[in-house]
Amino acid sequence: MANFIYDMLRESLIARRDEMNQSINEHEGKKYLRCIRSAENEQMINVDVYAVLKAFNVEDQAVGHCIKKLLCAGQRGKGSYKDDLTGAMAALNRAIEMAPVSEDLNWEVVPDK
Repeated sequence: MANFIYDMLRESLIARRDEMNQSINEHEGKKYLRCIRSAENEQMINVDVYAVLKAFNVEDQAVGHCIKKLLCAGQRGKGSYKDDLTGAMAALNRAIEMAPVSEDLNWEVVPDK
């Protein structure tokens, strides 16, 4: 019985992975799709910059935009390498401007009780 459940879950996960890969390949965002070697088992896997941002818990949109520009600098067909570096710097400067004031003052944010 346990093997049956394991096989069903495995098949479901494989089907879901295939659906996601197909979705990524059909989306205009496929220009951010890259094939990399898995650190776990040496298999080649497809990832996109948005999956990387999520995996590293990047929540600040300006920082995410900066990272995307750096990872794909000059490769997106929307500007030169230098243009993307300039855009990344602008995004990072904006993230710094928007950082909470408490970080600048080293204040500890205490939640309401």
